[in-house]
Amino acid sequence: MRFHRTRRPLFLLTEHTGDGAFGICVYCYINDDVDEFYEQCRASGATIAQELEDMPWARDFAVKDPDGNVIRFGNRRTSS
Repeated sequence: MRFHRTRRPLFLLTEHTGDGAFGICVYCYINDDVDEFYEQCRASGATIAQELEDMPWARDFAVKDPDGNVIRFGNRRTSS
């Protein structure tokens, strides 16, 4: 597995197509502002697989890498 980040949001998992089993994706919890990171990904031309939304566990979104692998990014929800 290869994970690489440059100044532009670029994430490459492998050089193979669709490595994950059906329904599996990589989930990355981030400490940065997920809304801002989403806008950076969109502006850089990332393929958005799921728009930014509030989920029970996090506020998150998903992108597809050039090989079709799904990568999700989100901020953990904190208990009030």
